[in-house]
Order: sequence, then structure tokens, then C-alpha cells
Amino acid sequence: MLQGVESPHTTGGSMTTKIFYFTGTGNSLHAAKTIAAKIGGATVERILPRAAAASGQADTIGIVFPVYLHRPPQAVSEFVKNLSIKKGSYLFTVVTHNGEPGGAHKVIEKILRKKGAALDGAFNILMPGNSVIIADFTQGEEERARRLNALEAACDEIAGAVLHRAKIAAIADRPLPALKSAMMRNFMKGYRLQNKFNVDTALCNGCATCVKVCPEQNISLKSTPSWGEHCANCLACYHLCPRQAINIESYTKERLRYRHPQVKTAELYVCNDGGQGV
Repeated sequence: MLQGVESPHTTGGSMTTKIFYFTGTGNSLHAAKTIAAKIGGATVERILPRAAAASGQADTIGIVFPVYLHRPPQAVSEFVKNLSIKKGSYLFTVVTHNGEPGGAHKVIEKILRKKGAALDGAFNILMPGNSVIIADFTQGEEERARRLNALEAACDEIAGAVLHRAKIAAIADRPLPALKSAMMRNFMKGYRLQNKFNVDTALCNGCATCVKVCPEQNISLKSTPSWGEHCANCLACYHLCPRQAINIESYTKERLRYRHPQVKTAELYVCNDGGQGV
């Protein structure tokens, strides 16, 4: 966790709190709901790409999201750019990560500064990894359990800091991981994950789970799924396919499928479209 630099005053009972989250396989959703419950009276709303600008008219605003190659998902950055923010709001970010939160807080902080706002609190939660792109960054059962068991205490600490409107300094990217991340981001621009997915037609039964869970609403289904040009690289379609029919090229067939164990697949639905997607 990050080290607090000051802890001024507690919030009053009439303070309002909104927590926005972006998720692929449930880690950030579960973290957002847990923090909201511990704060009490907080509303939780999902961040979706290209959605209408959201209202940040609340005394406390939280943004919970996974880190992708040391940066926020593009949808999160765009959401913050368009978010209307109440003057004087306490703003905080929570990054769910697999070991390196990197410069994700700094990206949001920079966007907020341009809007005349400030990032007051920046928090990190170590969670099970779900990236199988290029290399397998998932963990075994024992390590996943250890991380999940530590979540409650991490959320207790975050909720306490938010209720006290604590000022928490964000950690900047470390030079070597930041360099590696920049190289990977450049590689991914050419890799274009949406063109690498393939479907085992012997396994796919057309259930449309992939269509429903895609946060970009980027998947359409006729006899089998096909991907458009707006992939968020969240891997929800890969991990949440109930028949494990979706793979990346041919190298992911034996890799772990992951969904946060306290989040149901239906909670991750973006739409209930049974076929065409959006």
C-alpha cells in the first residue's frame, strides 16, 4: 500500500460518495463493491467505453481499475477526461495490479490537473493476474488464494483513508519496468489482439457469453464470435467463455482461465444481446 502523508478530518454523515470501476474479469468490480460497503452509502457505477459523460457530482469520487502495461485502460482515461467533477470533491484512485501499478495513478493525476482538479488519494491492491498475452502472468491456486485473502484488509485500509479524506502520494513508475512497459505498448499497437483471437468451433455452442461480457461491445456472433476494432485487451471473452472455446492464436489452450471467485459471470455482462453485439 502507499504511505499516507497526512490525514486531516473525517467526513460528515451527509457526505456523498460515487465509485466508478472498469473491469474485465471481476477484480476491480469486487474491490469497488468492497470499498463502497466499508465506506457506507456509496454508489457503484461501471465505466464503459464511449458512454455518455458521467456525473461526478459527489463529495467523494473513487475510480477503481486494473493496470494495463503500467497505464490505465484507455476507457478509464477517456472517462476521466469527460467526467464532470464537483468543486472540492475528494478524488481517489485504486489500481488493481499483478505486481506493478506503474504510472497508472500519474496518468489520471495529469488528466485531473488539466481539468482543474487534483488527485487526493492513490491506492494499490495486489490481485491475481489474468494476462496470458505473449506470456502467462497468472498464478497458481495457492498464490491466488493468498492475494484474495489479503483483499479485505487492503480495502479496510483504503476505506479508512477515504473516510478521513487522507492525502496519499502516488508512486511514480520505476525506470526499468516503465521502459519495458513502453516497449510492450509499442509492440501491442502492431500486435492487434482482436486479430489474434480464434474459436474452437467444436467447443463453441453460440451461448453469446463473449458478446455479453465485452466492455467495448466489440464482439458479434453469427455461428461463432468475431471481433471488431475496439478491443480493450481485458481478456474477458477468453477467461469467461464457459466452454473455453476462445484462444489467442494457439498458445493459450493450456493457460489458466480466471474470474474473481466472488463475482458471477452475469455481473460482468455489459449487454444481454444474444447475437449481434453493438
